[in-house]
Amino acid sequence: MRIWCCKTGECLSIFPIRSVCAIKFDERFLVTGTLDRKAISWDVRTGDQLKRYTGHISAVLFVDFDARLDFLVTGSPDTTLKLWSLSTGVLIAVFKHPFVSRLIRSVRLFCDANWQDRFSVLVSDDYSVYCWVVDVSSATALTFQVLFESFLVNRVLIGFEFKGSFLTIVSQTSKTYSSLHRMIETSYEFTGFRFGITESHTFSLSKDVQLLSYLGGGKCFSVSLAYSGGDTALYITRSNVEIPPVLVKFPLEYR
Repeated sequence: MRIWCCKTGECLSIFPIRSVCAIKFDERFLVTGTLDRKAISWDVRTGDQLKRYTGHISAVLFVDFDARLDFLVTGSPDTTLKLWSLSTGVLIAVFKHPFVSRLIRSVRLFCDANWQDRFSVLVSDDYSVYCWVVDVSSATALTFQVLFESFLVNRVLIGFEFKGSFLTIVSQTSKTYSSLHRMIETSYEFTGFRFGITESHTFSLSKDVQLLSYLGGGKCFSVSLAYSGGDTALYITRSNVEIPPVLVKFPLEYR
């Protein structure tokens, strides 16, 4: 695996590893998840291996870390989430959904500057988004909260992303339960030990638009990847619901 400079095309670092299926890096560290059930941290500048994190019984498909907090979180199809010390490689805690066992689809470790002594670990599967709020000093889970569950609201989960200290979850009405084709964008703010809903916007979708994933956005807009009329497209919405969404198609050519 290699890291390249986007401006010059120069290869900056080479990492002697194969079967990589997850990656996260900053200016100092690179963390990879592999098919052979482990995560590895590397020095970005030198390419040297720093630590190995072993303990999953299936591939490590998702990684996220916060070097300031010295925490690494890994997710796997074994349905567990593991919290590690980034610097020592020691396994600190294992988290598992208390009610259901589903394949994990994404993992995020998030700590806002205003939270001080706690951080959150957010997880999504095909149907839900849920999180643990964790105490920094003891690394123990303080609360568990389900933020979105498809079966309770009859909607399809598209994705989630952070905008500053706010969490946004995007979903789409299920064609099985509703004749109305809509996208729902719900924002949450962390208050104490839980996330609370601050606002929710609903946008009408034409029948040929199918949302695929939520890409994120800025303060005044959001962008989702969509499929429309046989073409891939970007579906752009504004926080001001009076401004209609924009669908930008870009046909893909396969060679």
